[in-house]
Amino acid sequence: MVAVISGDVEPESAQAMVGRYFGTIPSPGPPPPVRAQESPQRGERRAIYKKVSQVEAFLAGFHVPSLRDPEIYAVLLLAAILGEGKASRGYQRFVRPGQAIDLEVHLPPPPFAYQDPGLLIIIGLAAPGYPLSALEAEVWQEIAQIQEQGVTCTIRSPWQIFSPRPAAILLRTTARW
Repeated sequence: MVAVISGDVEPESAQAMVGRYFGTIPSPGPPPPVRAQESPQRGERRAIYKKVSQVEAFLAGFHVPSLRDPEIYAVLLLAAILGEGKASRGYQRFVRPGQAIDLEVHLPPPPFAYQDPGLLIIIGLAAPGYPLSALEAEVWQEIAQIQEQGVTCTIRSPWQIFSPRPAAILLRTTARW
């Protein structure tokens, strides 16, 4: 309960009065946490926006589990592999050869990750003259390759192969639009 007192009052007498009238009311305790539930996705949703521009772009959103789900860490790793820096697959596979101006993969990392189910966003900007449909198809092909073959480390690391399971979950349980 919150009580607000304003005006020219004596703090001690106001506190005594609040205690006298409201002090016997028991506290109900903290409210239960709100846990958002995603409704099942029933396939791809797609919208096309036409605008005068020198480049074409696509944006894809994938529903991902909450921070409480252990699968989120594999999805965070997948997002980093696809879109973190110039060593990422997105840069090496699409930007460096000139097929895309940019390929971004956004998923907030902990502690900024979603407490509730969230959204992994992939944004691809096709290079001028490169067909957007080809870029989009190749991005899905790259994700399918990770799903089928996993990711092999080429640097010294405690792990050698990234499990293809997160990509399979991403492709199976999400909607693109």
